[in-house]
Parts: sequence; C-alpha cells; structure tokens
Amino acid sequence: MNRWQFTEAFEGLTPRRRQVLKLLLAGVSDQDIAQSLHIETSTVRKHVENICSAFRLRNEFPDERRSKRGELIALFAKYQPELVTRQTLSVTHQKLSEVVDDNNHKIVKREDTEIRVTSEVRLTVKDVSDSPLNNRDIFILIDQSGSMVRKDEDTGKQTRYEYLAEVVEGHIAAILSVGSESGNKADEKIAMKQSYPADNRVSVYFFSRERVKPKPILINDASQVWKLFVNNKPKTKTFVVPTLNHCVNTWLTEGKPNDKGAFFIIYTDGQFDDEEQFIQCITSVCSKIENHKDIKFFVLGLGKDIDIEHFLALDFNVNQTMKFNIFVFDLVNEVDDIIELLQRQLTDDPYLAFPDWVRIRHPDLVEKVIQGNRGDGVMG
Repeated sequence: MNRWQFTEAFEGLTPRRRQVLKLLLAGVSDQDIAQSLHIETSTVRKHVENICSAFRLRNEFPDERRSKRGELIALFAKYQPELVTRQTLSVTHQKLSEVVDDNNHKIVKREDTEIRVTSEVRLTVKDVSDSPLNNRDIFILIDQSGSMVRKDEDTGKQTRYEYLAEVVEGHIAAILSVGSESGNKADEKIAMKQSYPADNRVSVYFFSRERVKPKPILINDASQVWKLFVNNKPKTKTFVVPTLNHCVNTWLTEGKPNDKGAFFIIYTDGQFDDEEQFIQCITSVCSKIENHKDIKFFVLGLGKDIDIEHFLALDFNVNQTMKFNIFVFDLVNEVDDIIELLQRQLTDDPYLAFPDWVRIRHPDLVEKVIQGNRGDGVMG
C-alpha cells in the first residue's frame, strides 16, 4: 500500500471506526474500548476486522481477527506515526530480534507479542527512537495588540486576552506533561521529559511593537502563565517579525547545532502588521533546514477578525512559495488537543493534514490541494 492508498483508506473510515482505530493505536484493550464507546466487545472486534479490510489487510482465515493487528499498527507507524503511542509499540525498553519466516516476511519479536511486517511496511527501533516529536525547543509567541481587549461570541463575557490566558495555560500544561503521562515506568518518564520539550520548559514571548524583549520568559510550570498575562497587558500594534526573527535565530545558533527541532506557536486575533516580512521570515527558514519536520510554525487564530482563507492558503502552501511545508494554521477554539495539533503535520505529506473543520467548511480548498499534489506526484 502506498501513501495515496493509505490516505484514501483512512479518509474513508466512518467516525465510529476512527474512534475504535485511535483507541487501538493508543494501546487500549478491546474490553476498555467497548466500555469507553458503550458497545459490545464483539462489536469492537468487528470494527477492527473492517478497519483491517479497509487497509487491504485481509485475514487468510476469517476467525483470526487479531492476526492482522500487528500489520495495521506497523502501517500507521510508517505513514501516520503520531497516532501510534509508545505503549502500543513498546519497543523503546525492549530488546528486539528479527528473523525471516518461510514467506520471506520480516518478524519483529518481543516477549509478549510479535508484529509481522511485510517488505512494504517495516518497523524498526530507529522509527520510534527518532520520533520527530523528540528533542524540540518550544517557542510560544502571544499577540499583545490592542484588539485583544475585544469580546467575541466565542470568548463569552471575557476579552480575547482573558480567554487566551486560559487557553495558553492549558496548552503549556499539556506540553510539559507529555513526559509524565507517557507511562508508568520511572525510566520512561525520565526519558520523555529529557526529550520533549527540550529541557522540559518553553520560551514565552509577548509581541506588539516593532521590538523584542532581549530574553524569553522561561516556563516550566503552567501555573505561571496567568501571572504573565496580568503583567503584560494588551498594547498597540501587531508586529510579530522582530520577535519571531529573534526566536528563529536563537534556534539556529543554539538549538539546531545540537540537533534539536523547534515548534513556534503563535497566538493572534488577526493578520500581522508586518505580514510580508512574516512570510519572508518563514520562507527564508526553508533554506536553512533539510526536512520539513525540523521546524514548524503554528498560528492559532482567535476572534472574528481572523482571515481564515488567507491563513489556510499559507498553511497548505497553495501558492507554492515555500520549499518546505512548515506553516500550520488552526483556530484556537477548534484545537481540542494541542499535542495532536503539534503532531498533525509531522507526516511525510503535511499537505494532506487537514483538520476536521477545514474538511467540512472548505471542501473546495481541500480538493484543490489533493488534486494539485496528486498531479505533481507528491503523494508517491
């Protein structure tokens, strides 16, 4: 199965089968999936059987419903690894041995199970240990412009700034807690905390005027966020480039030489006053990286002043101005899980990483991007 066939199969799944699949890839047992979705265990197994069929993983013997699960997990480890948890793969702290069976299939063995992998879908220790989520610098840039004092339907009785304070606090809490929630073993916790985010802290900046504070506000506890918003009230314009350039240069001189990747998460309630320079900044970064997974710029929009069509055009690189697809746009109120958002475009084809709300509200744009990439042979 190639990437295009995989994408079509995944998009063709029903909402219920997607729910079952995501829980399966997260290492949840059939019984727990059934309890979570309020269905019978036999129904879960039937869903898994149909999911395997959708991905052309058909059992030679129908009664062996579990026999293809390993290949399904391996398939997602290759094409959409962000959905497969460490717990599911369970290879980080286990010794693997590889043999070849009579059918010339590679078998990855471990104490509790085995994953049978065809020549097309190969799962190795390197695939997991070199996960693009590991070892990243996290830069958070917060719009401090005067328009942040406005109120919208989405923010209720709060100003955009007050509303955003709670959102950012939740996002930073999720980012910092990735390691502590990754498993029950102490050594797993330590390994994750050392790798994501780098140094287990995030760098926070507020941007408004055409200048940048010389040092970031380093956060290692999400409870510190609210005080930052209190001490940094909304001011004037929306100039993001001085701050962004400073952050990019910090990563280029300190992070990148140490093989660290970077996430730049920008929260804003409208277009930037220096938008042309903003696009130039992102475009120039493309000449300094080797892979789109090295660095990502996320713009999260809030409020009715956001030009969604404009930011989506940048996100999906419709204008073909950038060598790599490293720009990601989403709406603050559509992001249920910040970690899932950070992982979304770390696939080999970030052009196809559409959030659900884009598929629903902008189907023409989705089709345009898919057709364009199909014609260019990007899908491969």
